[in-house]
Amino acid sequence: MYKNQADQVRDWLRAYVKNEAEIDELLEKIRYVRAKVTSIGAQEITDMPRAPLNVKDTLTEYMIRVDELERKLAEKMREHQSSKAALESVIDSMESPKYRTIITSRYIYGMEWSDVIYACYHDKPDYQTKIRAYSKRVYRDHDKALLEMARKWSSHK
Repeated sequence: MYKNQADQVRDWLRAYVKNEAEIDELLEKIRYVRAKVTSIGAQEITDMPRAPLNVKDTLTEYMIRVDELERKLAEKMREHQSSKAALESVIDSMESPKYRTIITSRYIYGMEWSDVIYACYHDKPDYQTKIRAYSKRVYRDHDKALLEMARKWSSHK
């Protein structure tokens, strides 16, 4: 029963990470559009006649685009905050500090597995010589943490 729920928790965590990446992408798009608005384009000086540029329309289009992106960003951030609060509540209710460290490091802080392993076991004197064993332990503990989160999550809903 909990195995299926553990998969749901894993999907929930992946959706959380994906949502965070989408927020970063929207922020980058907003920076890009704002940079386009404020940048000075290269001017070509020529004595040939030409139609006047419609700079006002281009600026308006950029501002509308920035406004759309900012609205989308605000909505994504509201969703993300709600999800983060629920996620942190479940993590905080977990009994094992090791499980909390693994889940928080991997999903809240976005650490790579090697960094998660280091965070958990770097203080062990045999860390360098037994890194493979510690890696396996972290992966097993991660699975156990997901199962515990599934139990906590079902009671949290």
